Order: sequence, then structure tokens, then C-alpha cells
Amino acid sequence: MNQNTQWAISLRENNPCMTLAEIGKRLGLTKERIRQILSHHSIETRARVIKRQFTCNNCGITYRYGKGFYHNKLFCSSKCRMAYIRGEFVCETCGKHFQRLYSWVVNNLRAGSFLAPSISLKRYQTF
Repeated sequence: MNQNTQWAISLRENNPCMTLAEIGKRLGLTKERIRQILSHHSIETRARVIKRQFTCNNCGITYRYGKGFYHNKLFCSSKCRMAYIRGEFVCETCGKHFQRLYSWVVNNLRAGSFLAPSISLKRYQTF
């Protein structure tokens, strides 16, 4: 067994996440040659994919990327994303409950053009 073969086998065994191209680049061989070496010695040729874990910003559930991920891995589902960016508010005049996006409320408050001046938001009181 020559030195390149030994190095290819040891790199694969020590770094199962490395692709054949990455191993080949280190050794100056093509990925096809690395595949041939590994298959000849009955070593798995596919790189293992390690799935990272994320936590939903809304519900706090820990999930793996690739299963139920949504919107740049911040939320576990679109339902959680909408719950996170929407708030329920109450009109002080009539007592009616309504939902709005937080960004819509903030932009209208900054512009001073909120629909009903009797609606107080007290730093996003959600229900």
C-alpha cells in the first residue's frame, strides 16, 4: 500500500464529513481516484452529513435543519413565524381585539398616523 492510499484511508476514517474532493485536494489526487481507493478497501465513500440543531425563536422547540425548518432556521414552522411577528391588541374605546404585524404598528406609530389614537400599545402587550 503506497503513501497516498494510506493517507486517503486515514483521512476518511478520521474525518467522515470530508468529501472526496476535499481529500483529493489535500493529497493532489482526483476525487475519482480517492473513490477507487476507498471502494477497493471497502470504506464508505459518501461523506456523512451532520445535521445541526436549532431552537425555534417562538416556541423554543429544538429541531434539526432539514426537518421542518422555516425562514433561515429561526422558526420550526410558518405558524410559529406568524405567531412571532403578529400581536393581538385591544382598542381602549370599544374593547375590540385585533391582530397586526408588529412592524406595521411600529411604522404607523413612528409616522404618527395610527388609525385610532385611542389604541394604546404599552410596549406590545400580547394575549
